[in-house]
Amino acid sequence: MTADQAARLPFPLAPVTVVTGHYGVGKTNFALNLALDAAAAGYRVTLADMDVVNPYFRSNEYRDLLEEAGVRLIAPVFDILGTVPGYREYDISFWFLGFFTLFFAMIIGDAGYGCLFLLTAAALTVKSKKPSDAVQLLWVLSIATIVWGAMTGTWFGLEGAMDVPLLRSLVVSTFANYPEYFNVTTTQQQNSVMKFCFILGTVQLSLACVMNIRRKTQEKDLSWVADLGWLCAICALYFVVLYLVIGEQVNLTPIAAVVLLGFVLVVCFGGMSPDKTFAQGLKAGLGNAFTVFLNTISAFGNIMSYIRLFAVGMASLAIAQSFNNMALGFKGPLVVVGILIMLVGHGLNIVMGLLSVVVHGVRLNLLEFSGQLGMEWTGTAYAPFKKLDKIRK
Repeated sequence: MTADQAARLPFPLAPVTVVTGHYGVGKTNFALNLALDAAAAGYRVTLADMDVVNPYFRSNEYRDLLEEAGVRLIAPVFDILGTVPGYREYDISFWFLGFFTLFFAMIIGDAGYGCLFLLTAAALTVKSKKPSDAVQLLWVLSIATIVWGAMTGTWFGLEGAMDVPLLRSLVVSTFANYPEYFNVTTTQQQNSVMKFCFILGTVQLSLACVMNIRRKTQEKDLSWVADLGWLCAICALYFVVLYLVIGEQVNLTPIAAVVLLGFVLVVCFGGMSPDKTFAQGLKAGLGNAFTVFLNTISAFGNIMSYIRLFAVGMASLAIAQSFNNMALGFKGPLVVVGILIMLVGHGLNIVMGLLSVVVHGVRLNLLEFSGQLGMEWTGTAYAPFKKLDKIRK
């Protein structure tokens, strides 16, 4: 760094520099200029907008300018989806990405398709010097799909893949889509995958409760006890789901007691807030008892909703197998027709799978998970009056 470059900075920079201030004082503008000047002075700069009131990263509006200057920007995945959290709502980017990746893998469900996605990501990466967020996301989703497909033994819907020792060794027997190769019945395999879906749903919904408890205890909001009640109810309702859907034998008496305990906690503490007395909060909670009853039934339905991951994945496999069987029926000179059927059939199956990801994978995050968090997605994206090619004071 030269003396002239250092002179451009308003002060020596620490490894981590935090910019804070009141509303409207120009924190974003100052941070953007500081990041650009620091990059010009030879620093390796990463900019993260940690707005805790409205967790929309406004710096993202200037992503191209920042990246051209060598500034790495941390931005949420919601910029791709066009959804913005409201004021004082959570930024669930990290959890959204994690669960969405798993949902994507389970819905597409085919390691062969995952390989095609991976090749596409590689081609786009080679083509562009700096791959976009969408391309980087495609890398993650491709790898996850390959892993899940290998675990279930699904490679373009071809049963013959199980005759390959290497591919067969990668399969988790209880998840195998061709269970007869692993001395597992079809019912056992289906029950295992459905149970995994319900576990996934219970974990995600329970995580929402824990996040609410953590925030409310910090805010000294007594309604955190209601979220503890929801946590108890959701964990107990998981066993009810197993009993009704899979037929797993469980002792319903203690489970019903835990659900009832959760219901009572939600009713008694759901109306609490820092600006209410205990009596006022209790009165408000008791007045919503019937709504809590309906929400308890809804919580049961939310756990059940995760079975869609199993159902859509199985449908995708069945479609792939159907096109394979149709194509294999053409012999001799008509083999070209068979190849065409496979190409078109698998292409359509991939498109339908991607549509299912939007309908089901995104829904589980934006409806079930976000609903348990109490999020309404009422935020408004930052829309400046004018965008400048350069940000300078």
